[in-house]
Amino acid sequence: MASARKFIKTKFPGVFYRELSTIDPRTGKRDRSYYISVPDELGTARWVQVGYGSAGMTAQAAARKKAETPVLESAPEVQPATFGQAVEAYARYARANRKHIDPPLEQYTFHCSRHIDSTLINKFTPEKAEALKYRLEKRGLSPQSVAHALNFLRRVCNYAIATKRANHNPFQVLPGGIFQMPKVQNRRERYLTPAECHTILDQLAKRSPQTYHMAQLSLHTGMRATEIFQMRREDIDPAAHCIYVNAKGGRRETVPAPSHIIEMLLSIPQHPHSPYLFPMPDGSLRKKTPVTFRTIIDELGLQAPMGDPQHISFHVFRHTFASLLAQSGKVDIHELMKLMRHRSLDMTMRYAHLIPTVTASKVNLVADSLTQAPHGSR
Repeated sequence: MASARKFIKTKFPGVFYRELSTIDPRTGKRDRSYYISVPDELGTARWVQVGYGSAGMTAQAAARKKAETPVLESAPEVQPATFGQAVEAYARYARANRKHIDPPLEQYTFHCSRHIDSTLINKFTPEKAEALKYRLEKRGLSPQSVAHALNFLRRVCNYAIATKRANHNPFQVLPGGIFQMPKVQNRRERYLTPAECHTILDQLAKRSPQTYHMAQLSLHTGMRATEIFQMRREDIDPAAHCIYVNAKGGRRETVPAPSHIIEMLLSIPQHPHSPYLFPMPDGSLRKKTPVTFRTIIDELGLQAPMGDPQHISFHVFRHTFASLLAQSGKVDIHELMKLMRHRSLDMTMRYAHLIPTVTASKVNLVADSLTQAPHGSR
C-alpha cells in the first residue's frame, strides 16, 4: 500500500501523485492528489499541487498543467536578523511547539538584551561571544545561570540559521575554539532533613499559604517549580490519584500524588481572574518562587552562597523527594528514575549512593571472601 506521504511517479515527466486515505467515490479506490515539479528562477525544483482524482484530475491533465505553468519566482532571501529579531522569532516558534521558553526569555531580557539586542548575528564573532560570557560572570551570575543564558542564545542562533536569518553560530563550541561554555558543577548536594522540612513548612504555613502549598506539592511528588506554576485545576485527577503536567520540552506527563496532596490542591480557592492554581496576585502566570521562601531560608541560617553545591533554591524540595525515597531502601534505582521522570538513568544515578542496598551492604563481600579462604591457599 502506498504511503500518503510518498510521491509516486507517473509516465509523464515531472508529474507525481500521492495516494490518500480517503476514497474516490467514482472509482471506489483511494483518492489521489496530483503534483507537478516546476523549477524556479534559480533552477530549484518546487512541488505544486494541481488537483485531486475525485475532482477529475488525471496524470495527463496534470502534464498539460505543467506545460502551461511558467517558471516560478525564486523565494526571497530572508534579511539577516539582529539578536532581538531572532529571539522574537524563536520565541514564537517555541511557544507554538509548547517548548519551555519563559524563564530563558526573561533571563535574556534582564542580562543580555542591552548588550546584543540590536547586533546582527552575522556580525557577532566567537570573540564577542566569549566577551559576553565574561560580562555575565562579572555581573555575579552563577556558572549555571551563565550556561543557561548562552545555551539559549545558541538555540536562537541555530533557529536563525535554519530560517536563513543568520549564516553562523558564534556560540558553537569547537575543539580548541575561542568560545567555550563555563565550567558548571551541576550536581547540587543539598537536600533537606525531615526536621528541616518541618521547620521550613511551619514557617511557610504561617507567612505564605500559597508558597506552603507549592512546597508541599514539590516535596511529596517531586514536581518542578515551573510545572507547579502552570498547574490548572483540570490537571488534577482525584480518581486516578495523579496530576497531569507539562514537563520539560512540552511533554505531557503523569505525576502520581498521595491522597492528602490531592485533597490539599482541591481545597485551594480558585482565583477569580486566573486559570492557574498558583498565579500571581493579578492572576497572571507565575514565573518565580515567592520571595518569602528565600527570606525564610536566610532567616533560618540554612543558606549557602550562590554557586555552592549546598545552596538552597525551591528545587531543594524535588531533590529532597528523591533523596528520601532513595534512603528509604524501598525503591531501586529504576523505580526512582520513573518517579523522578528522568529521561536517562545517568540523571538518577546521583542518588544511587543513598540507596542502602547499593553501597554499604556490598563492601563486606571482599572481606567475607577473604575470611572464607583458607590461609596459605593459592
